[in-house]
Amino acid sequence: MGALFDGFEAARQKQEALIAERRRREEIVDQHLQGLSKLLDEDQTFLDGKGFGHDIGHHTLRILRNQSPIIVVHYEAEASTFRMKSMSDDTEVTMASAEDAAKTLGEMVFRLVAPRG
Repeated sequence: MGALFDGFEAARQKQEALIAERRRREEIVDQHLQGLSKLLDEDQTFLDGKGFGHDIGHHTLRILRNQSPIIVVHYEAEASTFRMKSMSDDTEVTMASAEDAAKTLGEMVFRLVAPRG
C-alpha cells in the first residue's frame, strides 16, 4: 500500500482512539452520577415528602419538583468534581465527593422549601 493508505489508516486509528477516550469519560461520568443517585435513593422517602424526586438522563442528574428540573448535576471527569446548578437562582456549586455533593443538594433543597422571612 502507498502513502494515501497510510494517511487513511493513521486517521482511522486516531479517530478510534478519540472515540474510545470519549466513551471512557462518559462511563466515568455515568458511574459517578449513579453513585450520587444511590445516595439520594437512601433519602427518597424524605424527598418524596418534600415533593421532590430525581432522575438521570444524558450524563445529567436532575432534582425534580413537579416533574420539572430545579437542580441539575454534572460530573466533570477532567476535574473529578460534581457541578451543581440551581435553576431557580442560578447558584453554582462544585464538590469533590458524592457524599459532599449529596449534602450540598440537601442544603439547596432546604433553601427551596424554607420559609422566607
